[in-house]
Amino acid sequence: MGANAATEITFSKNITFAGKPVNAGSYRMYAVPGPTSFQISLNSEVGVYFGVNEPDYTKDVLKVDVPVSAAPGETEKFVIQFSDDSASVNMDFVWDKILVRVPITIQ
Repeated sequence: MGANAATEITFSKNITFAGKPVNAGSYRMYAVPGPTSFQISLNSEVGVYFGVNEPDYTKDVLKVDVPVSAAPGETEKFVIQFSDDSASVNMDFVWDKILVRVPITIQ
């Protein structure tokens, strides 16, 4: 997901990430896109500068499949944005005409 530095995300509390528990901490986050779903992974290997380097898959702490849906419009550049609803915060990956939404809740 990152161009140079690998994409990292930090949680200050234990959370549920797309329905699966994750402990507080910092994680490398990467995705494997597919036509109907993205496999989103959280990995304990952080501080990686070149995002093009393959992750050490033995350090994956979580893998979830998240469905692809139609975005409300077209987005030229890939963005990660956050929105909230009554039950969770949604982390949205948006690019072109697709939207991949990961619900995040505090445990």
